[in-house]
Amino acid sequence: MPPPKVKSDLVGLSKGGIDPIKEGLNLFRANDFEAARLIFQLIDTTAMAKSDRAFVRYMYATSLRRTGRTADAETVYREVANSGDDEFLAGYAAQQLYLIGSERNLQTQLEQLRARAKSK
Repeated sequence: MPPPKVKSDLVGLSKGGIDPIKEGLNLFRANDFEAARLIFQLIDTTAMAKSDRAFVRYMYATSLRRTGRTADAETVYREVANSGDDEFLAGYAAQQLYLIGSERNLQTQLEQLRARAKSK
């Protein structure tokens, strides 16, 4: 059975007995990263515990990254890493920032090598 379609109204999800965080995770696990991104983006984290807020923001960033929005993901990962809401997730967010930077550096080096090869 395919995962349910994203509802733009998270109140409807909550009233229907569906936990938006679980719904987002289910969509993410089903590789529907755009739908998961929308769910995590729409979750109101203001009344959540700090660790839950950090988790939602981390999953939002990861969904952004999986949909190719690396620059946006980098911003959210940085927020999670610097928030102090959850030390464990802050470490993972910092690791993701390092990996994004490494990937960027490798792409730059690859482009330089290709440019050298063309000039010969």
